[in-house]
Amino acid sequence: MCGTHDPTTPTSVVADANARNITCTRRLLALPVFASVSSALRNAYAVTRDSHESVATILDGAENGVRAGLEFASPVTGRIADVLETPLEAIDKAVCVGLDFVEERMPSVKLPPGQIYANMKDGVR
Repeated sequence: MCGTHDPTTPTSVVADANARNITCTRRLLALPVFASVSSALRNAYAVTRDSHESVATILDGAENGVRAGLEFASPVTGRIADVLETPLEAIDKAVCVGLDFVEERMPSVKLPPGQIYANMKDGVR
């Protein structure tokens, strides 16, 4: 692997959410359905990446390009995030209220995907 970062490890979204205290992102990513989808996508990426040396080389170039672009833009995006911190906190609180509502009305969102499927299948019969 030529790249300096393993894209199959989930770090950037969670790390950024933790750095900015964005509760709704952590809560959404903790739901079993999101965790399952995220894991499946990471696995699919890893399988695709390992399928051929040419694919790995192309993806290394793309990853390094995106990483370089993010590093170049990070001073500006950091300042923008600082300016938008108060509105983002308000949005975060609103999304958390919505998540509370959904979790209260549909407790099945906290179940693993297989259990949700089994419950739905039993309900249809």
